[in-house]
Amino acid sequence: MEYSVIAPYRQSRSCYWLAADKTIGGFRKITDTVGRPIWEPSAVLGSPDLLLGKPLVADPFMPAMATSAKAICFGDFSQFFVRLVGGVRFERSDDFAFGSDLVTFRAILRGDGTLVDQTGAIKYYAGAST
Repeated sequence: MEYSVIAPYRQSRSCYWLAADKTIGGFRKITDTVGRPIWEPSAVLGSPDLLLGKPLVADPFMPAMATSAKAICFGDFSQFFVRLVGGVRFERSDDFAFGSDLVTFRAILRGDGTLVDQTGAIKYYAGAST
């Protein structure tokens, strides 16, 4: 998976692995030919955990390893752009919780994200379909 990413993106400082905590826990069980785990938490405070020499980032919103789940991503995440549409809109309602003398508020924020270079900046691993 690492070498499916185009070389300039693979060598970028913004290139890293992204997975859920449960998936990262499974990496501890995988060993190399000598019997050492391919991933261990960093022993130096402030230094990132490394998987095969690249930083490993835990994301609670990534799916865990499962059938057809896109559970692991690798690549240059500086090529992923997030766009906020408009500003934050705040609304107040005196009517919603009128019976209990409460005032309710909500904030609405619209956003979107896309991968700018779709030729090979970020790749994902999807589990087998069956």
